[in-house]
Amino acid sequence: MQCTVCGNEYGDDGGSQLSLLRQGFVCFGQKRYAAAIAFYEKALQEPGQLDLEILLYLSEAYSAKHDFWQAAVTINKACTLLNKLQDKGTRDFQRFIRIRQGMYNRVAGNMQQAAEGYRLAADFYDTKAYRERAEVYGSYLVTLYGMDMPLAEFQKALAGYNELFPFIRNSLSNERHGAGKIRIGYISPDFRHHVMYSFYYHMLFGYNKDGFHVICYSMSAGEDEYTRRIKSAVDGWRSAANLALAELAEVIRQDKIDILVDLAGHSTGSGLSVFALRPAPVQISGLGWMETTGFAATDYLLTDRYLDGVAQDYHSYISEKPLFLGSQFCYRAADDLPDIGSAPCLQNGYITFGSFNSYHKITDEMVAVWSRILLRVPESRLLLKCQVFLDEDMRQRARERFAEHGIDSWRLFLEPTSSDYMRRYLAVDIALDTYPYAGGGTTLDALYMGVPVVSRYGRRRGSRFGLSILANAGIPWLAVSDVPNYIELAVSLAKDRDLLNDLHLGLRYLLMRSDVMNGRKYMGELERKYVYLAEHE
Repeated sequence: MQCTVCGNEYGDDGGSQLSLLRQGFVCFGQKRYAAAIAFYEKALQEPGQLDLEILLYLSEAYSAKHDFWQAAVTINKACTLLNKLQDKGTRDFQRFIRIRQGMYNRVAGNMQQAAEGYRLAADFYDTKAYRERAEVYGSYLVTLYGMDMPLAEFQKALAGYNELFPFIRNSLSNERHGAGKIRIGYISPDFRHHVMYSFYYHMLFGYNKDGFHVICYSMSAGEDEYTRRIKSAVDGWRSAANLALAELAEVIRQDKIDILVDLAGHSTGSGLSVFALRPAPVQISGLGWMETTGFAATDYLLTDRYLDGVAQDYHSYISEKPLFLGSQFCYRAADDLPDIGSAPCLQNGYITFGSFNSYHKITDEMVAVWSRILLRVPESRLLLKCQVFLDEDMRQRARERFAEHGIDSWRLFLEPTSSDYMRRYLAVDIALDTYPYAGGGTTLDALYMGVPVVSRYGRRRGSRFGLSILANAGIPWLAVSDVPNYIELAVSLAKDRDLLNDLHLGLRYLLMRSDVMNGRKYMGELERKYVYLAEHE
């Protein structure tokens, strides 16, 4: 019998444990996850040698059922058992478990366990499985990104990415592929309905077709209406999800790309690893990864003066050369959004704070800081909206975290992601940004819906995303550099309801007139940079 989850083969000598495991497999394959869980749990009560496998498949079933907390708890039990066993199974099997350790713990907000899982998983790949190994190591880096750790330690982990590629070609070439239009390649797994669509929109729909030839390299097999729009807008499209690293590099070379721009960094499904084979004379990272890549094969990093400006010694911070724009980000709002309205506190009689960021960004420090704000603003509420709140265990876990700081559950609104996501901002008076992993799309969505965002920034680039957005939008005073000022700003804003209402009625128009939404200016700056690089590098 072959497992439908990881592909393992099981014989007929496992006794009642195996029989129950088989029945669980059947139910899982039929998407009857509650029934699968019941069979797996019963199998654990039987004597046998399959406890590790059962725990793995039980965690899979919990995850599929959106019981995110139990999925994390169960995979951690599997990892504890794995550590004790002498016969730990094949490398593929161990890798499968460790990846799940990373995935389920990250969703549940257990960042230390998640980082450990991804780090160990990367070691179970063949050293020549470059793209696959790099993707898992990238997930490790994404997890560290959300943790408040010393900068030097984080930079060391980023530099470790280079060790995956013994053949890195990190020297610039001064040869363009020919005269005529400059050939730009954009590579991403997110050419579809995704938050990144709002950021790369102008790159693909607003470029100068007389001077540039644009080709997209999609690292995702899935396509939707957004994909079809992109295909119709650009000059070329390549489906690269199933290509090996060397094959992808050769396709890019054959397309004679002058400047290759990665839009995902170390995010899941990224094509960043192809930079190691130097398929283009100039290679740039930007938008989808808010830190330096740490990758010797990345030549430039899209940035602005708020992310890597005069206040920072960016030469010692980032491994790339900075490519400064007025604003690193240019936002395009979705179509058919609801109109903005007055601050909801005027009708409710109390302040509603909110954060629509992913749960793993809500660190223990953020819970403590937000609790202090709630205690300073009587009768105030906090609306948290993210996917994990489909799970009652996760909602209860969130309540318990705030209860430790004196916040009663009635003050918390815990909602899963929903199709009315943007409309729900109309229920929020003040949005609270996360730290050190600042919001991006959520911050811009909030501002566009008229909701002021209070953001904290530090030295790490990923924490300065909010600063860049707010400063370029003309409201830099909403970004502060430490916890006391973050709390005071949120509290003082909650007390000044006239100012709060003015912001709700005016922020959308302020944003629309700012550099953050000026696509023409943004593309003019970016394309001038492209011309310079094509002529001088």
